[in-house]
Amino acid sequence: MLCWIPMDLGLANRRRDGVIIGSPLWARGYSMTVIFQCGSCSQKIYATNESGGSTLQCANCFHPSVVPTTLPRANEIADRIEDLLIKQDYVAGIFVRLSRVGATTRMEALHALYIVMAQTFQAVFRRPTTTDTQKKFDEVACAAGSIQFRFGGLTPLLPDAELDLIVKLHNVDDTHDSQRTDESREEKVRRFERRLEFSNEEQRLQLLAMSDAAWNQSETMDSFVSFLRTLDPAGQDYWTAVYGRIGQPCPLPDDQRKAAPSPESEKSWWRRLFS
Repeated sequence: MLCWIPMDLGLANRRRDGVIIGSPLWARGYSMTVIFQCGSCSQKIYATNESGGSTLQCANCFHPSVVPTTLPRANEIADRIEDLLIKQDYVAGIFVRLSRVGATTRMEALHALYIVMAQTFQAVFRRPTTTDTQKKFDEVACAAGSIQFRFGGLTPLLPDAELDLIVKLHNVDDTHDSQRTDESREEKVRRFERRLEFSNEEQRLQLLAMSDAAWNQSETMDSFVSFLRTLDPAGQDYWTAVYGRIGQPCPLPDDQRKAAPSPESEKSWWRRLFS
């Protein structure tokens, strides 16, 4: 059964009071640097936080590596996902722009959900829990699984360029045209053709999302949470195991520093739930 996502149990609002969990500042401006090791030669690779999910070549051995999605970036993506679900900010009433969630790729958006789930699990289970706390965690996991299902095909998350045509067709087609009594036969034919083209494009986009092999082969949120339960949330290798599970190199320790404590009113929703 698809779980309903209550407005007060979305997937984030993780404000950090200006402090981001992670890395040193890069040379220009305040763009954050993520540091990770090449999977082939162990050379350190430096990339901007915003390039998470994209692929870079190692300058030493030219081996391609996916830039890991850092905790602050994953939280930002989760914030934006929650915001669009609350506002029902869909294209043509059903599709979601990739740029709206701030991810580089569809898979980065999914990986962000995994990472936020792992962060929540660590915050909850690194200390003794109550039955109520565990129930709340299960609700959060259910919400994350629901979003994974919805973005996979129910309300497909797609690159902006793929949505250009359906936006155009949706804007041109006036839903009130069918109520007009002065519409000529030629106008009715054109309107019918537009709606047929819209329907065909809608089916194409849904098929595009549903045939995404990488997304379809990804494990369910239930499976990922079951994996988390095999880990020690206080263990030094916790994040290495988490990133390894989702196929990303783990940011080096300096890139996963804890954020400074935030005032109660600015704590993320899951911190308030489990504090």
